[in-house]
Amino acid sequence: MKYLVITLLLFCACSTSEHKENFLLHIKNDWKVDQLRGRPKQVIENEYENGKWTSILTCEYNEMGFLTRKDRIRIQSTGSIDTFLCKYEYDTINGIKTINETHNRNPQTSDQFFYNAKGLLVRDTSFERSNRYRYDTLGRLVEEIFNSFGRDVNKTVYDYYADGKIKKGEYSLDEDGIKKKSESITTDSTEIYLFFHKGDTIQKRFEQKDTLGNTIFLTNDIVWGCQTKSAYVKYYYNANNGLVKEKHVSLYGEPKIILHDYHNDKAGNWLTKDYDEKKLIRTITYW
Repeated sequence: MKYLVITLLLFCACSTSEHKENFLLHIKNDWKVDQLRGRPKQVIENEYENGKWTSILTCEYNEMGFLTRKDRIRIQSTGSIDTFLCKYEYDTINGIKTINETHNRNPQTSDQFFYNAKGLLVRDTSFERSNRYRYDTLGRLVEEIFNSFGRDVNKTVYDYYADGKIKKGEYSLDEDGIKKKSESITTDSTEIYLFFHKGDTIQKRFEQKDTLGNTIFLTNDIVWGCQTKSAYVKYYYNANNGLVKEKHVSLYGEPKIILHDYHNDKAGNWLTKDYDEKKLIRTITYW
């Protein structure tokens, strides 16, 4: 009998599903996605434009740093009020994240995200889509297939090189075959992005980053018919890695300077942000 019990225990251990481990331990939490430091429990953000209050956004996080709720109230230019409420649920046994959204008290179709045992997103679904993701043996994303109403409509492929360069190609899948939409080449410090239309390059964007990953220079050239629009932006940061100024220069018109005024709390999260015509004020509570 003793040996039978041991055998049964060993069998149960070996037959455990690959999703039994908490997949949240493997994926980037929302503190990192939202660029928050410390362990925030709630972030309330009020937005003002030209001195008038325009919206309030409330985000709540669990103790692992994942969103549990996102609630926004916004006043439109017409004076009408829009409300959005998102509730996040995590099935850590089966590796599923569910987002239930309500717009102006009307429930929307739930979004679901399916992860494998390594915490890699393999599928996401909603009413109209069911997208798929494939990875190589090193866990790097190599293919995304975007499906709409049961038909594959777009594909993105990734190629990785020994020098760290990443090449990304986006393709449309229609009745006429596969057509290339865009291509980008990314390194640690630069990214070149090309967008195509009917075989012609109609947009070229170049981005340069510093050693901390901050964008410091961005160019954007757009060609449509006989018209060409060219612009670039320079970004400036302080010693604390905070963005303090943007300089926008276009082919036409005077340069535009945007100043960012950040005030941080003890954890290093900004509490006020002034730029252009807007002012953002945040209140943060911590676990």
